[in-house]
Amino acid sequence: MKKYTPDTYPVIAIDLYGTILDKKTNNTPYPFSIETINEMIEIGYEVVILSEETGKTLHSKIFELIDNFRLNPNVKFNQQSNYYLSLYNDLPEKILASIYLDKSSYNSPDYSKEWKNIRKEFI
Repeated sequence: MKKYTPDTYPVIAIDLYGTILDKKTNNTPYPFSIETINEMIEIGYEVVILSEETGKTLHSKIFELIDNFRLNPNVKFNQQSNYYLSLYNDLPEKILASIYLDKSSYNSPDYSKEWKNIRKEFI
């Protein structure tokens, strides 16, 4: 059952490792993660992927996700959303979002099995 919309929760921040990608399987995407993120973007959510990586390592991961796994290139990586940039002149270093999906948050689900449920709530 759809619980969220781009009007009520315009910016979704998603941790890369352990939430989208499975470190145990050579960093391959969890089932339905890329498809769900792509559909989120298509219907109007602004998606920001968060990673501790920077520079060339991050750029190679971005190209791999886009080229090999068909991630929508309109996703942002480690950047403030256009939505919050339009609202505030001075933003903190932390990426602002309406919702954070992160394997390290309190009571977080097992994302290897959760993407079908996320899709139902957001799409």
